[in-house]
Amino acid sequence: MSARMIVWARPDQKKLVRDALRGGRLTLVAVGAETPAEGGLAHDLKVESAGPLRDALMRTDIDLWWLASGADFDGPSRQRLRGLRGTPTPVFCTEPLPSTVAQLRASDDAPLPVVPLFRHSPGWRAAAELLETFGDIDAAAVTMTAGVGEGSLLARIYDCFDLLSAIFGPPEMIDAAMPRGTGVVPGTLLGRQGHVTGHVRFGHGHAAAFVVTAGGGAWSRRMDLLGRSGRLVIDDCGFVLHDASGAVVEENQVHETLTAGQLVGMAVGERLRAAEAPVAPVDHAAALASCDATLLSCRTGQSEDPRRVREMLLHP
Repeated sequence: MSARMIVWARPDQKKLVRDALRGGRLTLVAVGAETPAEGGLAHDLKVESAGPLRDALMRTDIDLWWLASGADFDGPSRQRLRGLRGTPTPVFCTEPLPSTVAQLRASDDAPLPVVPLFRHSPGWRAAAELLETFGDIDAAAVTMTAGVGEGSLLARIYDCFDLLSAIFGPPEMIDAAMPRGTGVVPGTLLGRQGHVTGHVRFGHGHAAAFVVTAGGGAWSRRMDLLGRSGRLVIDDCGFVLHDASGAVVEENQVHETLTAGQLVGMAVGERLRAAEAPVAPVDHAAALASCDATLLSCRTGQSEDPRRVREMLLHP
């Protein structure tokens, strides 16, 4: 049986929503929008308009809500979201909410589960046993690309640091930059398109590099893990393990290709059905602190310590 869903989305997220319906056992009941001018998506998808979020959240005929757009919802809507804590009707989001450490400190809103995260992908799950036997991991390289409507820089950088922290623990220093094509460094990563590159230092001499793009091409996420035993390459669809000579030792392609929307649908569906073993929960404050430190480093041109950023913003 499919789950009944209401989604809040922008017109440029039509493909994301349609693919999510294909990726999970989901039935779209209604679509909400940030402004009345963006309400045409409900017409395009041939469903009803959801109306104001605070009113729609009162409905009892829905199995889940998906906040895809990352809108800054009003006080009554946030209060109603808080009222859903502990209820059997989950709320998912594509942009982290709250979206900064300062917002997390200023409110008592519980963080909402973010979809799609790389650690929930079929490729990552398929590689879980290999990760336990791969041996010491010295370094990693992460690339994440999202097309228009598939999440902002905040969503993908959050995803990136949730992934890296699962491997190496919390980062100690982040040195990041926005290439000139991205424009002036913004005041927030939420809703921002463009590119960010960076280098991350962890404890025990571990290091990683990342390149994150939002609104810059076809959906793609990949992690290369490097160690003395070889290289393990993981993407959304599977993995390839190479030994130190470069020979392929093991390969598992679970899917040929997956879109962002399909991954959303799969993650939501698995969560509702409890069909997969749960992964470790996200440390929302730590991931947001890494996002804040990344943005700060882009501004200052210097390495920034996310632990210091977190302490400074949570306990000013």
